[in-house]
Amino acid sequence: MTEEIPPVKKLMKDPIITKKNANADAVSKQTKYATLTPNTPEMAEVWKPIDSALGLIATGRTDVKKKAFDDAVNQIDSQIKANHSK
Repeated sequence: MTEEIPPVKKLMKDPIITKKNANADAVSKQTKYATLTPNTPEMAEVWKPIDSALGLIATGRTDVKKKAFDDAVNQIDSQIKANHSK
């Protein structure tokens, strides 16, 4: 088994997948809460600040997770206003 999680909802509920792969089972359960990422130009402003915040947290360079994400949100808001306001 490849341990890959199928991107087809019907397959994700198949006991062959969910019984043998706890990660696939967890992803399958989470899909009922998931929403699609918006397909807008503004989304381009999201990835770098969020990646930076996650990097700070993952490497232990900050112990204040909320501040890292708050800073990212502020940067995202500023970039959207600067680059996408009419």
